[in-house]
Amino acid sequence: MKDAKTQSQITYDKLAPNYRKVSEEKQDYLKTIDNLIVTILGKADSIVDLGSGDGVHISKLANSLQVKKVLLVDNSDEMLILSRKIPKIKAVKSSIVDINSSDRFDVVTCLWNVLGHVEPYDNIRKTLVNIDQNLLKNGGWFFLDVNNIYNAKSYGTFQVIQNIVKDILKSAYSAYYKEEYIKFKKLVSGEDVEMKVHFFGPMEVEGYLKGTRLRVFRKYYINYNSGDIEKCFWRGQIFYVIKKYD
Repeated sequence: MKDAKTQSQITYDKLAPNYRKVSEEKQDYLKTIDNLIVTILGKADSIVDLGSGDGVHISKLANSLQVKKVLLVDNSDEMLILSRKIPKIKAVKSSIVDINSSDRFDVVTCLWNVLGHVEPYDNIRKTLVNIDQNLLKNGGWFFLDVNNIYNAKSYGTFQVIQNIVKDILKSAYSAYYKEEYIKFKKLVSGEDVEMKVHFFGPMEVEGYLKGTRLRVFRKYYINYNSGDIEKCFWRGQIFYVIKKYD
């Protein structure tokens, strides 16, 4: 008997026919991230993209970096049908929590809040540990962006105030109060697509990295609509530049 699909598989199987349209809505945001990556790296020999979707975004980034070897990882069958149409790129079906490879990569990317779709909650840290232990070379670079639960610019001041109150309650009544994922529906081409996503606090990822060889090299707050780099964490999603040290 086949294992039941995860919510992320269900969501992205359903999104696949319109994924290009959806991703184009955030092209300014993604372009800023790509420009930062290219500026930092210049070139790279190998890259693995976790949660690659249709593969179009990472293939363009790989071309800009003159990458020789590209591996795409996704758990959605419908997305893999699309990404496997891209020439000279290998795409595999796997959860990003425990993906393993006999090769180690110069660069790992996990972009557009892919990490927020990982379930259950404990698997978020396991994913980062796996990147450290099984995917990234010593001295390699890991690029990660996450949805910022305090991003008032995108989600509104009132919603952020609610999120702050919830965080206070979670801290004070942790044994009784727990909300790790937010459920909502996204209207795509006239059809509701159910989403289930974890939104991150501004220092949450740093906590998960403790005990690994991954260190935050730089951190940016990027406006989700305009792609502008913001000075305050209230105004953008969080983009991490992470380096693996020996």
